[in-house]
Amino acid sequence: MKRILIAALTILLLLFSVSPSFAAGLSVKASVAKPTITQNSKQTVTVVVKDLKGKPVLGALGTLAVHYKTKNITYAISKTNTKGVSIVSFGIGRATKGFKVNCDAVMKKGKLTGAGRTSFVTK
Repeated sequence: MKRILIAALTILLLLFSVSPSFAAGLSVKASVAKPTITQNSKQTVTVVVKDLKGKPVLGALGTLAVHYKTKNITYAISKTNTKGVSIVSFGIGRATKGFKVNCDAVMKKGKLTGAGRTSFVTK
């Protein structure tokens, strides 16, 4: 019974897991304007979305989850332009100095999804 349950859970995980670009249908690349930044500054993340043929995707929407040491904050990412680009800016407040803050962008267009990660460190 245990083996059947484990096999069923494994199949479910494989069916519902989302790969950042290939299986999901969108290639998403995120980059920060300031890889190293001082507290109480403004950070800007640029997100570029392309289809699997490398063509820009117009009108993809998404979210940016910013993972600080003590909390997570999610921002909306506006629709991508004709170059497949969208930009989101936010204040980092008193982010912990020396901590690597991961930023995960998840973008969707119709039934297609994709994800990309970037990061910054507060000095």
